[in-house]
Amino acid sequence: MLCHSAHGLPLDCLWIDRLAPPASASDNRNMTPLFDAIPLTRDAHGVYRVGGTRVTLDLVVRAFNRGVRAEVIVRKFTSLQLSDVYQVIGYYLKHSVEFAAYFEKREREERELLAAHPEWSPQGFRERLLARRRTQ
Repeated sequence: MLCHSAHGLPLDCLWIDRLAPPASASDNRNMTPLFDAIPLTRDAHGVYRVGGTRVTLDLVVRAFNRGVRAEVIVRKFTSLQLSDVYQVIGYYLKHSVEFAAYFEKREREERELLAAHPEWSPQGFRERLLARRRTQ
């Protein structure tokens, strides 16, 4: 059917009675979800890594929880992609309860590893470096 504008020009018209009724909330359940895979992998040791890199989820989440923006995280870890960091942070926020045990285990393993190697401790590191410099 042709309609005419106020200026007399022909226009294609869509009549309200010919339009599909608005979708109700229940129609959303029948939609096909579109999503990208979360760029998060778990290595042979059970450690989550971001975007196919060696950067761990722990590092990204710790930085994020300290208030570091995704852009700054990507600048610090240049192998990361910004979109991957945003996706991983979003996934972490949505599933933080499920990740709680994983982060507790990782922190415990880190403490045990540092306790077994006191030479890696940052305490006294400056003094050890200065002492090494004096002996050279």
